[in-house]
Amino acid sequence: MPHISRIGRVGLNTSQYGSQYRIVLKNLSYESYYTKNDALYQNVPIEIIRQITISVNSNNTKVGSPINLSIVYTGVFNFNIYNSTPFIKNTIDIQYFGYYENGSTDMLVYNNKPNATKYFIENASPISFQPAGTFATSALGMKVRLTPTEAAANKTWIFCGGFFETFSNNTGWVGIFNNKTFARETVENSTVINKLSNSCVKVKVYG
Repeated sequence: MPHISRIGRVGLNTSQYGSQYRIVLKNLSYESYYTKNDALYQNVPIEIIRQITISVNSNNTKVGSPINLSIVYTGVFNFNIYNSTPFIKNTIDIQYFGYYENGSTDMLVYNNKPNATKYFIENASPISFQPAGTFATSALGMKVRLTPTEAAANKTWIFCGGFFETFSNNTGWVGIFNNKTFARETVENSTVINKLSNSCVKVKVYG
């Protein structure tokens, strides 16, 4: 099972709209509001990831010395504005980070492959934060603390931020997540979204 971190899904029932509407999931980004006579009232965006950025507190470290990653997602996050319960119940989204050795084509993500924890150990669960100068409806952040192991020594590693989303009734989503993230494949269609940070960061690990 992938390591799941959801940083935006809060405030399920703070909608300004009452029960006069029937709310259904429209797609992986929107909900649809229908009136009692089943007429479409409006489509509202709930979660749209437009950009992912990642930074690291140091580009050099050594075995046993932690590094701190900061991943920022910008776009639309309207979980607190609309009644997002149908969206949350019917979708799976994962904010993640991945890493690969400089020159490799395969990216390891907790835990898309059995050896994903061989090189770096996550010290604690990711921590969500509000990026400075932003609103909760337009940006969300995730902080991660990692410690390199002996297996990571004397190599340069590339770290990327990522976002994965699909429908909760997609029974094969774990395999899709594992394969898309491992291959660093960007996907955005009607059933799966996988996005990577526009740029990634390098970290040299010394023994």
